[in-house]
Amino acid sequence: MIQLVKEVVPFLQGIPGDREAIIDLTRVQYLGPYAAALLLANYLTGRSSAREHRILSPLEAKASSFMHFSGLNHHLFDLPAPDITHPNNVTAPLQVIKEATWNASNPIIDLVHKHAIISEDAEIYLRVCINEVIQNVEDHAESKFGAVYCARYLVRPQEVRIAIVDCGLGIGATLGRRHPEIASAKMAVERAVAGGISANSRPGNQGIGVSNLWSVVTKQLNGRVFIITEDVAGYSDKAGSLRTTSVGTRFAGTGVFFAVPAKSREEAEKDP
Repeated sequence: MIQLVKEVVPFLQGIPGDREAIIDLTRVQYLGPYAAALLLANYLTGRSSAREHRILSPLEAKASSFMHFSGLNHHLFDLPAPDITHPNNVTAPLQVIKEATWNASNPIIDLVHKHAIISEDAEIYLRVCINEVIQNVEDHAESKFGAVYCARYLVRPQEVRIAIVDCGLGIGATLGRRHPEIASAKMAVERAVAGGISANSRPGNQGIGVSNLWSVVTKQLNGRVFIITEDVAGYSDKAGSLRTTSVGTRFAGTGVFFAVPAKSREEAEKDP
């Protein structure tokens, strides 16, 4: 993911003086929801510039198929939207969303129920996680287009992967406005995951969004989290603790990616 950010973001968000941005995906063998959401979010931001943006589609069959089912072809090339009822579809296609509502997660929940068995509690947890991230974008990010999300169910390793990306201010910038002692994006991510700190952009905001997401995914759902914002990436280790690393470029906004186990219907029938 970090390598993808390094290669893609500078081109799509703009290099001063360049009149054209070209992203060559022709040799890409695999694309997933994380890459799809990242590509579309940055494309929407870069498109507002005066430069021409060109994306060269993958030639490999699986990556090319995902370009269709994820909705990348629809959003980038104005091709028909994917048919989510197709029997081979394992993707909740890209959506651009500006407002956090309980039902905003319906396409992802429907995808999980189509392919996997999850408990009622797990479904509620998933909805909470998705809603927390979108709410943060709505409250703090000042992203021009809102957020982009995408999800995919993988039969192997039996998990759902979810990506939610905006190209707004970033966690460091939003927290730094209210808390000048937060001097870096790394410190901001650490404080956000710990919880109890907020940009106070809305009355009653308690600053538990990222912290709650982290706890639910790693503790309640036994999943993992990966966050990219500005020049830092934060990810969960096997114990669910936060680890951080430098991205090596500046990502204008925040990408939240998480994966949670979900036993496939086929496996559930074998091992009830």
